[in-house]
Parts: sequence; C-alpha cells; structure tokens
Amino acid sequence: MNTLNLKSIGFIYALIAFLILLLAHIPVLFGSDPLLDISFLVGFFIIFPLWGLTIFFMRKLIEANDEDITKLSFLPRMRVLLGNPPQWLFIVVGIFYIYGIYCFYLWMTGGMTEPELVNGQYQFNNHGEITYYTENEYIQAHKKNILASTGVLLTFASVSLSIFLPIKRDT
Repeated sequence: MNTLNLKSIGFIYALIAFLILLLAHIPVLFGSDPLLDISFLVGFFIIFPLWGLTIFFMRKLIEANDEDITKLSFLPRMRVLLGNPPQWLFIVVGIFYIYGIYCFYLWMTGGMTEPELVNGQYQFNNHGEITYYTENEYIQAHKKNILASTGVLLTFASVSLSIFLPIKRDT
C-alpha cells in the first residue's frame, strides 16, 4: 500500500474520529445531553491508532523537509510538522490546541471523575474512599467528564485531520 492510499485512509479515519468526538462534545458544551455518550477509554481507542498513523506521516514530512527543523523557532517548526498548512488551518489547529489545554485543566480539576451507579446509588470509588452523589450531581459530573475528555481528544483529532486534509499546502 503506497503513501497516497494510507494518507486517504488517514483522512477518512481522522474525519470520522473528529465528527464522532464533536457529536459527543458540542451538545455538552452548550448544556444539553451528549448525542454520543463516549467515555475517555472509548475516545482513547478511537484516537490511538489514528495518532500512530499521524506520527508516521509527521516523520515523513520531517524527512521531506530540506532544512533542519531543530534550528527553527516554535511556530515555523509547528508549520513544518503539520505539513505547511495554509494560514487559516494553522490558526484553527492552534485554537483547538489552546482549547485542549483548557479541557485538560477541566479534566485535572474534576473532569476525570466518572461516578457510576452501584446498587442504586451514584458513587465514585477513589482507591477505596467512596463518595456518594445525588442523581443531579452524577449527571453534572458525567457531562464534565465527557466535555473534558472529548475536548482533549479533539485536539489530537484536529492535528491528524490537518495533516491528512487533501488541500494545497503552503511552500
């Protein structure tokens, strides 16, 4: 299988992964119930193979570049790693990156908490210390978990999508 076929497969996979994560993320962002109830683990298994393929292509982009990217400053280095995307796409990926940092902050400040229903009670078991939740607290914690985890994973999906997107690249 040649590089062009793998890049086409990567684009389709990245687009599907991005849309799945958006379907889970956007409704929660606006206060509604998620259209897709995706746990971090499911999202991770969606992104992990895609990210492997993305890293493979990033290495190809580095090899195809004539200049030594270690001598470039941060933004020019990122442009090379993303395959010299147009300015608008570079800005969109930057916005997703900043938003991903915010979602990671949400995740670290309580978004990783995923209560579960055990014997009719909503609870979170943290190394044997059980915290009980009301149904409303459970719903809010679950939504925060979805928002935080899909937001972080959308960052990875946006990078993959930008690398595989079949558009004219800047030179």
